[in-house]
Amino acid sequence: MIGNGLYSGDYGIELIYSTVEIQKLATRLSLSSAISYSQFDSRYLQDMEPVSEQAIRDGSEAVFAVYNDKSSKNTTWNSTVSSITHIPQLGFTVNLSMDISLLQTRETPASDNRAIGYYTRDMTFIAIAADQRSDPAYSYLKRDLEVNLKDKLPFIYSALNVSIAKEIKKNIRLMVRGYNLFNIRPRYRKPGTNTYTVYNSPASITANFSSVPLMYKSIGDFTPILT
Repeated sequence: MIGNGLYSGDYGIELIYSTVEIQKLATRLSLSSAISYSQFDSRYLQDMEPVSEQAIRDGSEAVFAVYNDKSSKNTTWNSTVSSITHIPQLGFTVNLSMDISLLQTRETPASDNRAIGYYTRDMTFIAIAADQRSDPAYSYLKRDLEVNLKDKLPFIYSALNVSIAKEIKKNIRLMVRGYNLFNIRPRYRKPGTNTYTVYNSPASITANFSSVPLMYKSIGDFTPILT
């Protein structure tokens, strides 16, 4: 790695709305939605990589190629709908929530895989002008880099979760949590690659109980058989 300098930034906004308790159902509803934007830009950093052995055997002038480091822009939009129901007569609290991924995009400049210069056999640095970097004469310097000018996840996915808490007497609390109850796990292959990304963790159920004031004991983790 040569050179120095790095820029990254994260921006976002989140909106939360909650209803008053619905008395007949002893339930409170809430909705939250967050949009975030992140940017990673290492344009002031540079990578140096050796030219392929075949190119050198063919008499290439360059032995090392120099590139601008990678940069990317990411946007995500996630929302959660939830309800909390408290049944004091039975000592139960039930929390249902659905996490929804509405948008995921990633933007990567195509120029990141083109050399901005190279070192000759006597280690002299030769810069390549910006308007010449796509010239066929420098095609052997183009590195094999996964570049998606704009990759947008083409679907919306969600996960339904539940937690049930039971008060046993006044100082013991039993809680059961279920994540991704319907085991929704969509897969996506990025364009031009054989790489798949799987979204959401597998369905799972965990349970524990605690007592006041300082004792905590787990009674186990359970994973249902869901396919």
